[in-house]
Amino acid sequence: MIKYLIYILLFPVGLIAQNISFATVGVQDLSGIEVEVEHMLPGATTGTISSLTSGVPADRGRGTSTVFSTNNSDQGSVIVNFPAGYKFTIGSTDYTSGKLHANAWMAFPTTNYNSYASSATAPNVPTLHFTSVNNGYTDNNMSHVSTETYNDASLGDVFRIRYEGSFRYSTAGINTKIDLYFVKNNPKDVIVVLRVFVADGSNIEQIGLSNGSAWLASNMISNTTYSNGRAFKISTAVSTAGYTSAGIQTTTSSGTLSFSNPNNYSYRVKVDVSKMQSYIGVNEMNYLMYMRMFPNEMRSWDFHTCEFNGDMIVGYEDVKEIWRHYDSGDPITENAVYSQSEKDDIEVNALTFKYHEKYPRSAIRTFEDLNRFYIVSLGKHRQTTNAKEITQ
Repeated sequence: MIKYLIYILLFPVGLIAQNISFATVGVQDLSGIEVEVEHMLPGATTGTISSLTSGVPADRGRGTSTVFSTNNSDQGSVIVNFPAGYKFTIGSTDYTSGKLHANAWMAFPTTNYNSYASSATAPNVPTLHFTSVNNGYTDNNMSHVSTETYNDASLGDVFRIRYEGSFRYSTAGINTKIDLYFVKNNPKDVIVVLRVFVADGSNIEQIGLSNGSAWLASNMISNTTYSNGRAFKISTAVSTAGYTSAGIQTTTSSGTLSFSNPNNYSYRVKVDVSKMQSYIGVNEMNYLMYMRMFPNEMRSWDFHTCEFNGDMIVGYEDVKEIWRHYDSGDPITENAVYSQSEKDDIEVNALTFKYHEKYPRSAIRTFEDLNRFYIVSLGKHRQTTNAKEITQ
């Protein structure tokens, strides 16, 4: 029998090649074996940002609890703890406190990052940006932060944070007022309302949410002022983990192919050997006839390669079938693929009565996180020569 060994070599993270190679015992064309690799992509945190055109909460002014009050604080910050029952969920992580910074961002969890220029990685933790300055210019002053909880007619129970300050550290007073609304019954949403706002420059203020390494959602503000309120809704979600195809390839005559797997994802391999063709030679024909006459000498894969007609007995009908293929030159296309553990089990228990029936032949199979397989072709036996040759 001709056995095909499939090796899948998964390299450590950082390397890009996932190599699959086929080898045979005996001479056989290795081209055209179809292999599909699928990678298990983990669930990812996603985000969206949109303008809120209806149901914008009315301006209630300052909140009932003052948590920060220092006029013209250039790098001021304050930890804001959410009331019981409230949280902000980014992806699958719940936060019940964050650090509100003068430069118009709120970081989760709390962080002491003090740069004035924000980006997806500054701060390098999950961060809600509400008009923070991106890529230069001047930073903000913060003078007052207050909070309250109440029931909003459109949003239901909310926790509101009011931020007040100046659009530029060199400008005293308050010319910026922004409300943040965390919705009790929908912790994946936050509403940002610009009550009063003066832009520091064209397209440098950022509204959005980052995970500390990339933007989940973001908008740049082009308007210079918002005097009557402008609202944005920022939402997060987690996509479901699942398999995605890395492609389908067929082997060359050398029996090799390669897939890219730079993140070293978990994988599954679908092997299709239904198109493989084997041609019967005189030695293979003689071997089956020999096994028919001396069944006690059958070993290992003989039970899988000598039984042609499905009656689970190696008999005269099987001999006639292999003779027909030998005489006509018609190829045999009955193949099966097995995992390494199945192969070991078959070989160890080969002489057990009808043990070969445990693993029915199948030409198309999918395996998860396995890296070695055997392809068995009907009529391609464990041996092709015998001590006694039989001619017909």
